[in-house]
Amino acid sequence: MRALQPDEQFREVAERLDLALHVRAFRLCLMCNAPLRPASLAELDSRVPDGMRERHTRFVTCDVCRRVLWEGSHWKHMRAGIDALSNAGAPDMPDVPSAPDGYVQYGP
Repeated sequence: MRALQPDEQFREVAERLDLALHVRAFRLCLMCNAPLRPASLAELDSRVPDGMRERHTRFVTCDVCRRVLWEGSHWKHMRAGIDALSNAGAPDMPDVPSAPDGYVQYGP
């Protein structure tokens, strides 16, 4: 690896290993790597802070570590990085409609 900055290191590794076509982001828990599943607000109840209840409608949860996740500013930053990878010479990444698009984590 020749790059010094993390964003450039990410791009370098992804390009060298041709990963852009195989990215399936936001499908696994960032903490324990278990699959995420969509969850209703009613199901999550007290695990979602009030402010997030008011601003977001889509949530996912990890059944292993019980984290709750939603789209937020961290997600937007990560999504931009992944999109930049995809736009750097690879066709659009495949989409998996039944899986969540992406979320920011909140502890159990």
